[in-house]
Amino acid sequence: MGREGKGTACGGQFGNTVRCDNASSLRLLQSGIHPEGGSGPNAQGAFIEVFPPDVIEFSRAIAQAHDEMTQQDSFD
Repeated sequence: MGREGKGTACGGQFGNTVRCDNASSLRLLQSGIHPEGGSGPNAQGAFIEVFPPDVIEFSRAIAQAHDEMTQQDSFD
């Protein structure tokens, strides 16, 4: 995963993973920001945690997720 063989996978199984692209990386971040069934204090993520190789490879997706997370009504 990631450009350096590290980072996030967007599917598959341990040892047989599916690499992320910008779109799947963004979907993964969005599902963490607004988890399905989330409510109360778990309704929205408070921060984004990413692996360093993902910051390099998916910087646009991370920036977009950050913008969406910090906008009050971005998913309404």
